[in-house]
Amino acid sequence: MTFTERTGFMAQEEATASPSTLAVTPVAIGDLMMLLIGSAIGAGGTITVSGGGVTTWNALPSSETTGGDYYLYAYWGVVTATGSQTITVTYPNEADDYTVLIADSWASPGATGYAVTQSGETAANSATVLLPSLTSGPNGGLYWSVNGNVAGTTPSIPGFTVVDGDGGLGLVYDASLAANTNYAPSFSQTSGEYLSIGAIFAAVTGTTASTSFFRFF
Repeated sequence: MTFTERTGFMAQEEATASPSTLAVTPVAIGDLMMLLIGSAIGAGGTITVSGGGVTTWNALPSSETTGGDYYLYAYWGVVTATGSQTITVTYPNEADDYTVLIADSWASPGATGYAVTQSGETAANSATVLLPSLTSGPNGGLYWSVNGNVAGTTPSIPGFTVVDGDGGLGLVYDASLAANTNYAPSFSQTSGEYLSIGAIFAAVTGTTASTSFFRFF
């Protein structure tokens, strides 16, 4: 199934304190929404996410640089309220100038819910940036990944769309995956640390589909 990114996304904000907020405008009830947090704040406490027109936010795997000085956290959920909304993120300690919030939203025609087919994270010190290697399910889906690298930009990757965001973070996606196919995007950089989080989202159809079903591999 093909996915379409909703108008008005990506939404971005640099955070300076906890709690931090990000204004978003969900388009339709039932849409898929993701939130990425890039920060120098470690995993020493609990991060809570609420609002944004999403009732339940589900966590994806987090990632940290090999030196432990930068972290990525990602969450996703299904839109239950539209119009002007505010995502609120609370950290275990105050945010700093290195914290960035990025929200994204997608929809697939006929979907009654969404599932995470597979998810993962990568981090290394290397001249080759390897984004998560993920395999689609029988209905294809959306490959969605965010990375941070020493260059602060992401070059073109064949077959994928690349969008550079705030804080040197890059969004990489393919909205029309083939069925049962492995996707492992990569690119070259000046040798240094990088980290990334990624997931393949699949549209669920049918009257019994859950709007927030997910599974990890």
